[in-house]
Amino acid sequence: SVDDLAYLCRWQVRGEKFCETSVGTILTSIRALGRGSVGEVDEVRVSENAEHFVRKCISISRQKRAAEREFKAVANEVASMRKVNALPHIVKIIGSYRQETPQRVQFAFLLMHPVGDQNLEDFFETCKAAREEFDRENTVLYQLWLKKWFTCLASALAYMHKSNVHHKDIKPTNVIRCGDCIYFTDFSSSRSFEDGQSTSTVSFAQATRLFAAPEVCQDDEENIQRHGSKADVFTLGLLFVEMLTVLVGRDIHDLRDFVDGYNGFADTPLQRQYWRVTGRFDDWFKVGEGRGMFEKCLKPMLEKEKLARLSAEEVVAIIGKIHPRGTTMACPCKNSANAL
Repeated sequence: SVDDLAYLCRWQVRGEKFCETSVGTILTSIRALGRGSVGEVDEVRVSENAEHFVRKCISISRQKRAAEREFKAVANEVASMRKVNALPHIVKIIGSYRQETPQRVQFAFLLMHPVGDQNLEDFFETCKAAREEFDRENTVLYQLWLKKWFTCLASALAYMHKSNVHHKDIKPTNVIRCGDCIYFTDFSSSRSFEDGQSTSTVSFAQATRLFAAPEVCQDDEENIQRHGSKADVFTLGLLFVEMLTVLVGRDIHDLRDFVDGYNGFADTPLQRQYWRVTGRFDDWFKVGEGRGMFEKCLKPMLEKEKLARLSAEEVVAIIGKIHPRGTTMACPCKNSANAL
């Protein structure tokens, strides 16, 4: 198993600190998976027959104080992921370590599982291609997956919040699918908080502006507001708007054309923010299959005033009423969601 492999390779599966020296295991890169918000990501393996996993490589500054901050940020990401390691629909961290080159360039590495087939943004394009090619079989299959994933993602977020973790950067490129399973990934912006602490933070939220909540998407850094669990709910609501758009057979590009120019949306790069145009979503889902889901679930997630928004647990409960047991594809997380 992946856990056995991590243990044999001594990748700090349960340790609280990074390995202080290079790991001796040779990792073979299979393919580049892209760039995250703070590092490069590739698919790797230990040996030909071993399970594949994800390696995230983060280059660390040569300046001592900057390096300390960057290692601390990586440690925070590891800490957040460890707290939710056993939860469904969240990528699992299986190890972390440091390496230094002969030129004294330092790197931090995170090893994660599973390797996704594609992120949600790319999946939307796959759905579009299936529709345009009149591929009825796959179009129906993809709709079944999307319908199931509302519960999967909402229950995963509820468990994150119950485990005192905020994601802080929910967007389609930070959600991956592996077959018909869906996972949150990239916790580089996340923050853990202890019981008794405020569940908000005034640190700068690195969320993509398009999907950021209004209270954290400010144009000037002096006016940054708190990012808490309700900001995660808002960004998940925006993700759901795109998922629902695709589910009902429409195109994301048409959605963005529909809101373009409304309330300054996309007038400048800084104003390309969905929160400015949530009032237009009512008309986008005015009729048809998506209306009920939007009205009962998404709209309350997208309240401008954060105290008026649903909690992640409430979102799970509402989706359970809209899509009762037996009306969507089975997933173990549905049993877990009932226990929230």
